[in-house]
Amino acid sequence: MRVWRNLNITDIEHRMLKNIYNLRGATNNHLRQIECGHLTSEKDGQLSNISRATVSLRKMKLIKTVSCYPVSKEFLHYLTDKGVQYIHDHLTIDSSNPKAGFDNIHGSFTPSLLKPTLGHLEHHMMYVDFAIAYEQSDNMFIRHSLYCVKEFKYVHNISQERAVHKKGKLKPDGELQINKILAAVEIDTGSSRKHVLVDKFKRYRTFFDYCRKNNRSIPYAAIFFVTKRQDKIPLEKDERWQTIVQAAVEGLSNYCWEIQIIGVNKEKVIDILKEGKLDIPLPPKEDQSLNKIRQKNKQETIQSKETTGHSIKYNEYGELELFDN
Repeated sequence: MRVWRNLNITDIEHRMLKNIYNLRGATNNHLRQIECGHLTSEKDGQLSNISRATVSLRKMKLIKTVSCYPVSKEFLHYLTDKGVQYIHDHLTIDSSNPKAGFDNIHGSFTPSLLKPTLGHLEHHMMYVDFAIAYEQSDNMFIRHSLYCVKEFKYVHNISQERAVHKKGKLKPDGELQINKILAAVEIDTGSSRKHVLVDKFKRYRTFFDYCRKNNRSIPYAAIFFVTKRQDKIPLEKDERWQTIVQAAVEGLSNYCWEIQIIGVNKEKVIDILKEGKLDIPLPPKEDQSLNKIRQKNKQETIQSKETTGHSIKYNEYGELELFDN
């Protein structure tokens, strides 16, 4: 029992608040799986105990509850301002720690930022289902998207003579740590068309290029796609996984050889391509666009149209640089 601001918080209520904070929102059934998944008692009895605890937390104004309709008949709980303050007062909060989100170290997030996007409840529910399933496995840990934002700079070539620097942002739906190996997590509800998936993979590719250019290691060994269908079915019958494979080749290109694209009971993308199970050619192992730029640099230097006393030349990353004549 914990006493906080004249409130009596039981041990189970404390754990539930912690889990809701870690998941950004959870239903009674999600909390039951975490709290009682190891028990053999009847689920109805387990849910009744969880329900009593969530009612108590609502009365103390530590959580709010919304309907999940039409995604499900359940209700989703998330933390109020007061609930977030309780967490900040009782857990180890260190947003600057690279292990935040893992190892019982937590980031500091505002209630409005933590609140699930209610217009995308299906996406959130799929993430929570996946997170609970993998958190209960040995040596596997998962953290949500607020921990995973990667900001970077890249060069956008408008034409052969003009390029601009832009700021990019990569935001996976989560990150999965498996024996200290990190994988990005993408939740796929099946509603995104192929061109949207291609753009998603292109953002990864641009970020990976940024890492290479700046002599930084690529943080991900894999991109884990969580799809609605997680049963093992033949590839020829799994149209969604076929679309993901096609989008990966188009958007990720040569990184398909290095970064595994995987899913629950799904064949790895590179294995599918190697075995020729889809009519898609293997992507090159090296970035052909960079190879073309290197060849171009050997052959010509583009003269500046302005009278600057300098020549303009592409570097190996496609950026335009000035050189003294």
